[in-house]
Amino acid sequence: MLKILSLSLTAVFLIAGVTLGVLNPQAVAIDLLWFQWSLPLSVVMAALFIAGMLLGAGLMLLQLTRMKWRLLKQRRDNQKLMDEVLQLKKSQVSALTTLEKNRSALINKEN
Repeated sequence: MLKILSLSLTAVFLIAGVTLGVLNPQAVAIDLLWFQWSLPLSVVMAALFIAGMLLGAGLMLLQLTRMKWRLLKQRRDNQKLMDEVLQLKKSQVSALTTLEKNRSALINKEN
């Protein structure tokens, strides 16, 4: 299902890009102080679209990386807490065993 959706969206964007290219053949002057270009409008639009997609993907990658690091840190903290809980349970069992031995020793001593 996801492949069909992805393929159909790709086809829609491809058709839209070709339509924009055919309908906008006029040249556009780009003046960036040091550089001056004259390019078709469809090329400029496609270049800006691609630049926006790359910028968005880069920002998403940074966000994803930050969240993965937070998740890894949280998992480490959770593992430390689980180890501490297990250690406390073991010490509690050990303390109860010692108390039971002392109790039975006192009972035997009184008899």
